[in-house]
Amino acid sequence: MVTVAKKVFHSHITGLQDTLHLLNDTALEQAVKALQEANRIEFYRNGGSGIIAMDAYHKFMRTGISCIAHTDSHFQIMGEGLLSKNSVVIGISHSGSNKGLLEALEVAKARGAKIIAIRSYQKSALIQLAEITL
Repeated sequence: MVTVAKKVFHSHITGLQDTLHLLNDTALEQAVKALQEANRIEFYRNGGSGIIAMDAYHKFMRTGISCIAHTDSHFQIMGEGLLSKNSVVIGISHSGSNKGLLEALEVAKARGAKIIAIRSYQKSALIQLAEITL
């Protein structure tokens, strides 16, 4: 059991170190500024990224900024009537290529929302759609 625990801890440590090396300071500053200026934040996710979106929603709802995490692309599109140029939509996806997520983000962008992408792969349709990529 100790071996399994060590492997899990080392895996998480490696993931955090990799993220730190990939993190772009300028993009992070842009994301913080966009979030500070937003009057609405929406988290869109794909598949297994749902838990990440829900965790972010849980933390951001304490800021007093109107926010929500949608767990379904249909709800994402339905809720976009509330978006404006003062909104930020954070798209979270491992692959960055889910059709439903991309369609929802395209609609959000057309409504004037700023798009922030959180992804694993450097080259994806998601990062091409976003103004800020983390």
